[in-house]
Amino acid sequence: MTGATYRVPLIGVTQQMVDRARAFFASVARQRTRLASYVSPGRPIGTVAGTWVTDCAEIQQCILLCSFCDHKFAPAHRRYGYHRDTKYSRGVGGDCDGCRSHRDDGLQLYVHEAYLGQGYTPR
Repeated sequence: MTGATYRVPLIGVTQQMVDRARAFFASVARQRTRLASYVSPGRPIGTVAGTWVTDCAEIQQCILLCSFCDHKFAPAHRRYGYHRDTKYSRGVGGDCDGCRSHRDDGLQLYVHEAYLGQGYTPR
């Protein structure tokens, strides 16, 4: 019989333990959904990358840039009041605000100086 599912009772596992595990995973899913709502939707299609990054700088959002886009914003980051975070030697993961490419690591994080007094200290 292919495709049949058999339930094997686990010795020492109670229904209460199973219910707690289900509740835990449901709360994790709710937290991920809530956190995903805070992420910027990214640069709209048709918008120039430089314009989008400066728009993010005007509203004081944190900016993530890949190595290709980083050298374009790096000379001007002080003018907009940003500090380059070197706390993470390998960079951070996410979507580049300039070219919309996804990277697991290697993105440079720029933090606005408005966040420096709120417990955030770049190195």
